[in-house]
Amino acid sequence: MTTPHNTATLNGVRIAYRERGSGPAIVFAHGHPFDQSMWDQQVDALSPDYRAVTLDLRGYGASEVPAVDATATLETMADDIRALLDHLGINRAVVAGLSMGGQVAMAFADQFPERLAGLVLAATFPEADTPEAAAARLVMAERFINEGAVLPGGEMLPRLLAPASVKRDPALAVQVFTMIANAPPTGAAAALRGRARRKDYTAALRQLKVPALIVAPQIEGVWLGFGEIGTVFAGGMVLFAQFAELERPNFLARFTGQRGIRAAQIMFGLSVIPIGLAHIVYSGITASMVPSWLPFRLGLAYLTGVAQIACGVALLFGFVPRVAALAEAAMCALFAFLVWGPDTWFAAVPKFAGSPPGFRFPFTAFLITWIVGCAALLVASASARTGSRSA
Repeated sequence: MTTPHNTATLNGVRIAYRERGSGPAIVFAHGHPFDQSMWDQQVDALSPDYRAVTLDLRGYGASEVPAVDATATLETMADDIRALLDHLGINRAVVAGLSMGGQVAMAFADQFPERLAGLVLAATFPEADTPEAAAARLVMAERFINEGAVLPGGEMLPRLLAPASVKRDPALAVQVFTMIANAPPTGAAAALRGRARRKDYTAALRQLKVPALIVAPQIEGVWLGFGEIGTVFAGGMVLFAQFAELERPNFLARFTGQRGIRAAQIMFGLSVIPIGLAHIVYSGITASMVPSWLPFRLGLAYLTGVAQIACGVALLFGFVPRVAALAEAAMCALFAFLVWGPDTWFAAVPKFAGSPPGFRFPFTAFLITWIVGCAALLVASASARTGSRSA
């Protein structure tokens, strides 16, 4: 149920807001380039027990639109929330924010810790923009001014919603795109300029003494972390098996020679299987990272997952281990260039929703993928020289 919005003049600007329910207060700050309606489902769920407050941040939704060359900093938006709490007679509140709204929530926590009862951060990050990321935001601000919200905002849609989510709930995609299309271009540009100037909130977050909830995109990083570390470790096992000179009965001597190579094959196989499972379990996220010019993106997500599991099983049981390791190396090379290639290092909008802008995240992912591929080549090269069956 959508409640008609109210307006209040806060810090000299007309701000649209809604409130529903009674009890402990929760204030929701939306992301860019959305409006307060993105929180309707959360308000429906929480208003029976809480006083749920949403607002259109200055320049967005039904709030006052700034001048073309204006800048709206996170600190200014946070002070608008403080003024709204004063207007509503709320002393302390939990502040929840998504993406840009999460950064506004951090700014509120930094400036008004005595007004904060709790903090919810979803798909956001505290670090300041790199010079490259800040420049990209300023370019995007100019695009909003010159092209309107539909084109630059619409480019974000594949990064905001996975293909599986769109297929499961098309109405959600329509709702998100509608918010984007209706975003006032000058307001979005003002916020982009402000975000380009924001400070690093990492130290401020460490000082908080309130309950906090941090929500990230739906992907199990432990699976991938185990797989990546395990494959690199297997590559190290190959080098140890080939070059270590240990005299028996040293315990580590059993990991040299052909026995060591076989242990590396098993370790690599065990590590690749969870990576493949992650591709399947989180197929929607995997598909969203496949280049848009490729057909059957969801099918490719499943195919790569099954292929990696097959490579892992083959290595685990010593069945054509060289072929399996070479296939994994080839897939890593494709992933590195198609998913984390140089075009993503300088992209104005991060390819992976919720990741920080700038080149560091995609470049690191590119290097990790190549390192895993190199470990696969080490296993393949060693397998060609062992007596493993079918090698």
